[in-house]
Amino acid sequence: MSQKFRIAIFASGGGTNAEAIIKYFKDHPLIMVELVLSNNPNAFVLERAKKFSVATKVFNREQFASDEVVSWL
Repeated sequence: MSQKFRIAIFASGGGTNAEAIIKYFKDHPLIMVELVLSNNPNAFVLERAKKFSVATKVFNREQFASDEVVSWL
């Protein structure tokens, strides 16, 4: 089986677009949304991602500038 392409979504608000993307690729054979990142710990997008078992990560400005946030890539 081919390796899946992994997508990370950056969002900081309600997450309706992120949820649409997650749903679109939910059963895709080659693409999966693996992570939702946000600089807003209160963003509803984090709850939407968890509903679909997508990992989440909240970061601050210093973490983003240090590349620590996307080190999983």
